[in-house]
Amino acid sequence: MEDRTFLLCIVLGLSWKDFSATWRLADSMAPSATIRMTIASALFLTSVGLMFTIADLWIGLATAFLGTMLALLAWQRMGSNIALLTAAASFAVYLDGMTS
Repeated sequence: MEDRTFLLCIVLGLSWKDFSATWRLADSMAPSATIRMTIASALFLTSVGLMFTIADLWIGLATAFLGTMLALLAWQRMGSNIALLTAAASFAVYLDGMTS
């Protein structure tokens, strides 16, 4: 297991709120909301893919579970912009650790 897998947990949990808005898509949605959905979708799906690629099944499931718990905790406490900024920063730190 990598020591930076927890960063994927953060990305997963903090991008879930805007990613799940994809299924609640409304016709009169603001352009800023669709931009947040696009960024969150990229972060969420990439973190899920990396989660199961770099680790075995059980580590991936545990990370997904912890990300889900983080999403439930951050659901009402963090704004979308701050959550996505934190998720993107965590993902950048994760990718920087993969290349060095």
